[in-house]
Amino acid sequence: MKKIKFIAVSVSEAQINWGGNTNPKNLLKFGESYEIDRIEVHSQSMGVFLKEFPGMKFNAVWFDID
Repeated sequence: MKKIKFIAVSVSEAQINWGGNTNPKNLLKFGESYEIDRIEVHSQSMGVFLKEFPGMKFNAVWFDID
């Protein structure tokens, strides 16, 4: 599976709340790569599930393809 890199310098409450995403602030490290478990595509957003954090959905705008 593909890996993605966490690139969010700042994370807003709106980005967390949009689509019920998990707050990455104390979980993910800037510049660290994570393995994609699955992607959830919606009409105006995309959520990413990571193998390292089962069941947690993160906003796709916080990542770049590694």
